[in-house]
Amino acid sequence: MYPTNLANTYVCHLGSCAIADGVFIGPYDLSLALGFPPPSPDPHPEVEKVIQQILVAAHAKGKKWYAQTFSPAPVRR
Repeated sequence: MYPTNLANTYVCHLGSCAIADGVFIGPYDLSLALGFPPPSPDPHPEVEKVIQQILVAAHAKGKKWYAQTFSPAPVRR
């Protein structure tokens, strides 16, 4: 359904990009791009896995990550 290395693809050039401080994740757009329905209110569990992979990959590059949320649940994690 989606490449297993999507998270690395998503942030692979961030380490060399001095002007990028972080990554913004739009769960709505990401859900649609991966072939899942839009979040209502939380993303599909498979989309959530990709978001977590992006989080780990961004931190490995020393970057912050930001995501739009529609419920308090993701903030509490």
